[in-house]
Amino acid sequence: MPRQNVREQIILTDTVLVGKWVGQMTDRPTGWFASFADAGAAGSFSFMNVRNRSIGITYNNQDATAQLPFGMRITSIGVKFWAPQCASQFTACKNKGSTTVDRVAVDDDVYTDPAYSELTNREELHSAVWEADLPNHCSLILRTNQDLRLRGPVAMFTPGFGPVGGGWGWGSPSDLWMGAAPGTPVPAISHETSGPNFGGYAGNLQTIAHGEVDLRKRFPFPIPIEVPKRANLNLEIKMSQYAKEMLKGITGPYWIPFPNAIGSDQKLTESVRSVVFGIDVTVKGERLIQQRGDYSV
Repeated sequence: MPRQNVREQIILTDTVLVGKWVGQMTDRPTGWFASFADAGAAGSFSFMNVRNRSIGITYNNQDATAQLPFGMRITSIGVKFWAPQCASQFTACKNKGSTTVDRVAVDDDVYTDPAYSELTNREELHSAVWEADLPNHCSLILRTNQDLRLRGPVAMFTPGFGPVGGGWGWGSPSDLWMGAAPGTPVPAISHETSGPNFGGYAGNLQTIAHGEVDLRKRFPFPIPIEVPKRANLNLEIKMSQYAKEMLKGITGPYWIPFPNAIGSDQKLTESVRSVVFGIDVTVKGERLIQQRGDYSV
């Protein structure tokens, strides 16, 4: 019996990232941004035809970039905006020994400079704005080759996966700092702060995903979209004028410090990491490929 095409379930994924870490990459993927301002200036995000799995399966699982290597029947799509769940980012350093804040952008070089050892100034709105507000001011356009197959507001295209819920926490750098009398100025977060009573820093947990966590709760196509082999599949998220102006006016993303273990000298050390914001687009359906082998004897 001759081989014939068969249908296999498949989900294609592609991701855009925004963060200072992206700007430090020597091989930055196409369509990724180092800042909100850069993303706002671009005005749109492209998916499915600009990257492939060479950037890492975590962010893309496509074998090819420009053309589908197989025919496909698309049954649903989903879009997910995600952000750091520990949303409190530090945005500046304080000059050691100074009573004023020097608005120096936090980066590895500045933070390790002994003159700038105290992290100050926090930003806590980025995660909520990115996850919950920005999708309401963006649209999605789906094309196969030059044919327009779908367009509409991003909020319609729920992803069907990821965490859902929300929470909020708040504190100060010295909530647990018990080494001073009432009214004593509290210490800034510093890798030179000593003692086991060093407290945490203000932060919040903002966990949002639009839509229920169920792969059936995605945007379905009652009649699957049929895409021929070697066709160009292009999904574009376009920002409204409001969204573009908002992102262009926001500085960041910034950094989060992670306290490390206290050594024998009772000194607290920290590492500082850039946070990243992302958008996942998933296309679910069936690919049409040659039968792999005999499934009967």
